[in-house]
Amino acid sequence: MSAIVPTSSDVELPEGNPILSAEEAAAYLRLAPQTLANWRSAWRKRGVPTLPFIQIGRRITYRLEDLQEFQAKRHYGGVKLVA
Repeated sequence: MSAIVPTSSDVELPEGNPILSAEEAAAYLRLAPQTLANWRSAWRKRGVPTLPFIQIGRRITYRLEDLQEFQAKRHYGGVKLVA
């Protein structure tokens, strides 16, 4: 069963608030929300470095700055995007 991956146009980024929910972060990165959940689980179980996140209680959030840095570090070849 394949997951539906949201596109960046499906989520409206909050203005002036660089904190995104897990669903918004997944849409921003064009990933399934479960992918981010898997990465968090790998980090907790094995200490595998992954995308930084904030957890307060059961709520998971991501800083927009961290998402942009994550993308920039994984850009290979071609023209580098400038933020």
